[in-house]
Amino acid sequence: MIRAIFLFSVYIYITFNSSPFLHAQSFSEAEKHYQNGVSLYQEKKDQDALAAFNRAIAINPNHEKALYNRGLILIKRKQFELAIENYVRLTQIQPTFPKVWFYLGYSRLQYGDMHEAFLDFEKDIAQNSGYFESYYYAGLIKAILDEYEAAVLYLKNSIHNNPDFSSSWHDLGVCYWKINQPDSALFFVRNAIKISPSQPLFSYTLAKIFESQLAFEKAAQEYDRALLLSASDPFIKNSYGAMEFGTGNYHKALELFSEAVSDSATYYPAIVNKGAALIRLRRYEEALVEIDKAIAIQPNEGVLYMNKGIALENLFMWEDACISWQKALTLGIKKVAPYLEKLCKN
Repeated sequence: MIRAIFLFSVYIYITFNSSPFLHAQSFSEAEKHYQNGVSLYQEKKDQDALAAFNRAIAINPNHEKALYNRGLILIKRKQFELAIENYVRLTQIQPTFPKVWFYLGYSRLQYGDMHEAFLDFEKDIAQNSGYFESYYYAGLIKAILDEYEAAVLYLKNSIHNNPDFSSSWHDLGVCYWKINQPDSALFFVRNAIKISPSQPLFSYTLAKIFESQLAFEKAAQEYDRALLLSASDPFIKNSYGAMEFGTGNYHKALELFSEAVSDSATYYPAIVNKGAALIRLRRYEEALVEIDKAIAIQPNEGVLYMNKGIALENLFMWEDACISWQKALTLGIKKVAPYLEKLCKN
C-alpha cells in the first residue's frame, strides 16, 4: 500500500533570528540534498536517497518534504518505529501536511499500536475525506477488534471513494459474514473477485462462506479455484481438508493434509489434522508418526496426547495409551477421563 514519493512545490522559510544570508545559504544546501534524494529515490537507490534526506534534515530540521519522503523510505524498509518518530516530528511542524496522518497511522498499525493508528486515520479523514485508504485501514482496525458494524461504515466509505480497490469489497464481505448476513457477504466478496480475479484469498473467503452455509459442493469449487491461483498454499489446503474431514471424506482430507505438509513440513495444523485423518482411516502406525511430529512442535497440546492414546490403544499398546491419556488429562483434556476409567484402572 506504500505510495511513490510525491513532489510538491518548493517551500520558502524565513527567519529573523540571525544572518538572513547564512540561513539562505543553509536552506539552499538543504534543498540541494533534498532534490538529490528525490533523484536517487527515483533511480531506486533507497539507501543513498535516505542518506541525502538525512543530510537535508540535518541542515534544516524543519524541511517538511525531506521528512515526509524520509518516512516513505523508512516504511518501505519496514523500519516502522523510526517512521513513527519521523512523522510525529512532521505533524509537530506542519500538522496539515498532505497525508502525514495517514502514513503515521500506517506506521503505527504495522508497529502494532492499533489505538493510536486509528486516531491518526481519523485525523487524516477529517483533513481529506476523499482519501479512501484511511477509511480502509480504520475499517480494518475495527474489524480486527471485532467491531464489525463500525467496520462496515468505514469500508463502505472506502468503496465510495475508490470503487476499484478490491480489498475494501472483500473485507466488507467478511464483516457482513461475521454479523451473520451471508447474502451481503457473498455479494461483496464476489465483487472483489470481479475486480481482482487472480487473488486466491478472495476465493478462499467465498469457500468459507459457502462452507458455513453447508453448501459444501460450492465451497469445494471455490477451494479448487483458490488452489489454482496458489497451488502451494498449505493454509488453503488445510482448511479445505478440514471441511472434507468434517463431512466424512477422510481420504480426500488426508490427501489435502498430506499436500499441505509436503508444501510446509512444519505447518503444525496440517500435521495435527493429517494424524487425525490417519486415525479415522485406521492407519494407526502412520498416525503415530504425524502425532509425534506435532508433539515435537507443541509438546503441551493435550489433544495430541489424546489422539496418540487412541492410536496406541488400537495397536494394543495399552500401557503406552494410558500414559498418553494421563498426560492429556494433566494438560486439561477432560474427555479422556472415561478412557482412563475404563481401560487404565490398573
